[in-house]
Parts: sequence; C-alpha cells; structure tokens
Amino acid sequence: RNYIGSVAANPAAGTVAVTSPEGNSLAVIDAASGRIVATRALVEVCGLAPDGSGFMATTGNGEIVEGNGTMRSEPDYVWDNHMLRIAQPA
Repeated sequence: RNYIGSVAANPAAGTVAVTSPEGNSLAVIDAASGRIVATRALVEVCGLAPDGSGFMATTGNGEIVEGNGTMRSEPDYVWDNHMLRIAQPA
C-alpha cells in the first residue's frame, strides 16, 4: 500500500527487512541480490529489529514475532515502529 513503517538491517544474515502496517506485511530482502527471501502477513506490523539470523517484529495488536519465527501475544500492549534489540552481556 506504498507505505513502509520500519527498515532494519541484519549484517550477520546479509538481509534487510521492511514492514508495512498499512499493507499488513513484512518482507525480508537479501542485501546482495535485492531478492525477496521471505514475507509474512501480520496485522499492523511495524516495529522491527535484527534478532539472531532473523528479525524481531511487533504489531499494533500486541503480537511479538521473534527472530526464529516464534510468536507470542501481549494483548494489553500495542507497538509502534520504535524498536531496538538490547542483548544481555555475555
């Protein structure tokens, strides 16, 4: 729907991801070739951050998708496009 909510790069995986809350979609793109390598339909998806070899994403419905694809719901919360992955010290 011609609107991007967030863009994030994952240098470890060589990918870039974009979210479109208007289009209810997330796309992962191979940085070297520009080829779309994955898509996912998520209602009002916007927040985005690199997570392991994938991306963590959040939605306006309180859903959290982790880098490995695991999804959980926090229905008392809504998320916008501001997201930062903070790793625990080793």
